[in-house]
Amino acid sequence: MIFLSGAEPHLLIYLIAVTFVAAIVRGYSGFGFSALVVMLGGWVLPPVQIVPIVLLMEIIASIHLLPSAWNAINWPRLRRLLMGSAFSIPVGVYALAYFDENWMRFVISLLVLVSSLLILKGVSFARHDRPSLDFSLGIVSGAMTGAAAVGGLAVAVVFLSIQVEVAVIRSTLISLFLVTDVYSTLLGTQHGFLNSQLLMISLYLLPALFVGVSLGKRYFNETNTASFRKYVLLLLTGLSFGGIVRSLFTLNL
Repeated sequence: MIFLSGAEPHLLIYLIAVTFVAAIVRGYSGFGFSALVVMLGGWVLPPVQIVPIVLLMEIIASIHLLPSAWNAINWPRLRRLLMGSAFSIPVGVYALAYFDENWMRFVISLLVLVSSLLILKGVSFARHDRPSLDFSLGIVSGAMTGAAAVGGLAVAVVFLSIQVEVAVIRSTLISLFLVTDVYSTLLGTQHGFLNSQLLMISLYLLPALFVGVSLGKRYFNETNTASFRKYVLLLLTGLSFGGIVRSLFTLNL
């Protein structure tokens, strides 16, 4: 798809709207931005284009949110998560580079669906809450980040199930995203993911990102997160199910 060529400006407007809504979710809950943009943006761009855009915006969003999150970061958990992610992010990036785009849409949708359902069902990892869990979780999250920029959902599944405080979840996810997204982006440049066209798209989306994140951060300081999180997860479940159905048709299984 030739984007920003002047032929399809409505697609840019669509991506700006998606970015704005997803940024509100990101500023509020600390997760969900990537999944929403990848799921909704994937309807107009292939994964190999939308994922690098999302990674760039996640980096900027994390830098913007990090000062307010710094004091609530769980540093031991963060270190273990990063150690696991370091091994698996290259695997995810490789998959994004060389797998068929329709298969990648299917895999991304399936990952989001499973993660969202696990959170909604309240699956508990409390009995396994030890350092090895964080390292294993980092491996899973890193692969999902490299391939689809949705690794935060895997971390959210576990963190919510072991009753980690909301502020700690949000802050640790923000710092995790910053490091893993930078790493994924650097690896992606070696496969030629980034180009001037995708960088230009990202620049167009930045105002919506900043305004949305700021609004979400304000809501986080003023309201209860329980019902909001439920609505976000229901939305992700519906979107991922739709993505799976669409992928099945395009794959001609």
